[in-house]
Amino acid sequence: MLVPAEESQRARKVVKLVDALLELLPHPHEAQPTGAGRTARPGYTELMQILMVCTGNICRSPMAEAILRDELARRGCVDIEVASAGTWADLGNRAMPEALEVLAARGIDFTAHRSRSVDLEELTEADLVVAMTSVHLRELRALAEEVGTKLVLMKELVEMELDDPRAPDLSSRLAGLLSAKRPEPRRALDLDDPMGLPVQAYERAAAEIELGVKALAEALCEGPEPASS
Repeated sequence: MLVPAEESQRARKVVKLVDALLELLPHPHEAQPTGAGRTARPGYTELMQILMVCTGNICRSPMAEAILRDELARRGCVDIEVASAGTWADLGNRAMPEALEVLAARGIDFTAHRSRSVDLEELTEADLVVAMTSVHLRELRALAEEVGTKLVLMKELVEMELDDPRAPDLSSRLAGLLSAKRPEPRRALDLDDPMGLPVQAYERAAAEIELGVKALAEALCEGPEPASS
């Protein structure tokens, strides 16, 4: 029979063992590499943080996150980390099968993605927040009014008028992006939700995301776009 001191010692050992095992488990949002080839946990690195936001974090923003990560890796842009979240997201849902399908067609495996809601601390710490619709912009401003200066719509990125030549450092390039002239607000700048629609709607959304992502990478990454292999 164990005396109280021995029971306490054994309990401490069990707690330490459980903590050690938990450290080995991947964080749901760390399962996929970032464009820098590192695991991303928003707010915990010194790299530039870009946050993609939609509603449920199972269709548009995961596709945007995955496509931007892929584009950054292709360009060798190692100073940026990307994450995604939803304004009304449940925790732990997989991306929609149709979203995974259109990503897989592009050679991107994003099956490890799990949905999560926007975190206020992460939102305020992000360097750039890319929303899918004007509704998301309003919701994010309602959460934290001060983030308004770093919000942009995905489809706005294609039409923003950037200064040329581009700045020599990433921070200045981001400042140039955020200060660029934007198109007049209109319904066509919203990226429609493909939820509940056939896979063709997801493909259309992914194609629109690709245009925005390429414009964003062009604005932030150093050097020209690499030639296609």
